[in-house]
Amino acid sequence: MPPLGVHKVRVCKKCGETRDSEFYTWSRSECKRCACTRTSARTKGRSDLHRARHLRRVYGLTPEQYDTMFAQQQGLCALCGKPPIEGDLQKSLVIDHDHETGAIRGLIHGRCNSLLGYAQDTSSLLLAAAAYLSRCKNKAG
Repeated sequence: MPPLGVHKVRVCKKCGETRDSEFYTWSRSECKRCACTRTSARTKGRSDLHRARHLRRVYGLTPEQYDTMFAQQQGLCALCGKPPIEGDLQKSLVIDHDHETGAIRGLIHGRCNSLLGYAQDTSSLLLAAAAYLSRCKNKAG
């Protein structure tokens, strides 16, 4: 085993380039660049693979579980009850979850999710904001 800070030199079996071992994936005999190229070629244009990987990695869900939640909510935002907004950057509903427990609460608009995030998931702040809006509306009317 080489001393700390010293890397073995390896040759990539795919491109033939010689590099320090830190540039290699742990399980393959190809350099990270070749591994990325291989993965990119396989997944290019496959948004279904990206979606499935994201749902699994971040929320522990399958696309089928997301679709079931979407159907249970009848395609509506769990917070405001409206359908996905066509002009919104998030064309689909995003997964809302409790940041402390990781529990999934439902599918909501990206904007509704931002609202909860800015309120730091505190109902007292949201109630105060609702009261403020009511007071301002009463003054104007």
